[in-house]
Amino acid sequence: MANTKALSRLFYSLSTLLDSGIDIRQALNVAGKKCKNPQLAKAVRRWTIHAGAGGRLSEAMARERHIPPLVVSMVKVGEDTGHMNTVFRELAEFMELKLRLWRRFISNITMPAIQYVAAVFVLSLARYIIGTLQEQPVGLLPPLAAGYGIPVGTIALLWFITKSSGGSRFVHETLWRTPLISHVVRPLALARFSLCFKFALETGMHTKEALRTGFEASGNEAFRARAQTAIAAVSDGKSLTSALEETGIFDEAYISVISVAEESGKVVDRLRWLAQHHSERAENALTMLGAVAAKLIWIMVAGFMVYFIFHMFSTYIIEMRGLYEGI
Repeated sequence: MANTKALSRLFYSLSTLLDSGIDIRQALNVAGKKCKNPQLAKAVRRWTIHAGAGGRLSEAMARERHIPPLVVSMVKVGEDTGHMNTVFRELAEFMELKLRLWRRFISNITMPAIQYVAAVFVLSLARYIIGTLQEQPVGLLPPLAAGYGIPVGTIALLWFITKSSGGSRFVHETLWRTPLISHVVRPLALARFSLCFKFALETGMHTKEALRTGFEASGNEAFRARAQTAIAAVSDGKSLTSALEETGIFDEAYISVISVAEESGKVVDRLRWLAQHHSERAENALTMLGAVAAKLIWIMVAGFMVYFIFHMFSTYIIEMRGLYEGI
């Protein structure tokens, strides 16, 4: 996320410089010198040279692997509409949202992760001690490998599926319908869509292209797959409300807000509110997920401890009975 933070600062700087009236090449030159991220600073220098030679900034950005496709798309919109300062301000806010959610996620998941690591070690050690006392020693490594390997393997498998052809949509579709997790995935995608769709409309972009930009910005393949449905509906002359409703991915509350906004001519204002509302929902859901994860870990630990206690007690009773029978 260091790159996200650096991008946010760069975009804020570019927005301020462009607002002051200087051209994009000068703005890039000044902002690049202030950039503290070495990799990004080198990229900005390349962009400055490209812009100075008369090239489009979006083309230069597209060559950089660490620049998100969304950024390239939005900068292209800014170049086409002449609203580069607004583009960079909106992108900075988007990066801040992304960074804020990431920090909230790390904050909420850190303690449950530490508890899980400790729980696996304690339970593995308890199993080892019980086996030793019963003169049936078991290795300490297998349960540790299983306990730590399963979550790591699961994450690796999800990453592999996401990177495979069509796999990303499968993972996102699954998460979209998974209890608890969907409470984070859904509002996050809706917040990103609302923010970038609002910006695209503000710059004067046609509704169809604005929709395409918004769906692309969602960062969710399940969401992006519905873009053509909405665009086709608008092309057929249907209202924005009907177009979004036909995708089947927007909830009733979202559709209701858009319907009222469309009738009152305040779509952009309500999209701004929707972006803020759903980003707050995502943050709250992340907090809830962290709490639930912590409780599940403690329940798991408590369950195993109860099992070990009863197991040790029953073993002790059996051994004592054997001693009495031998007398």
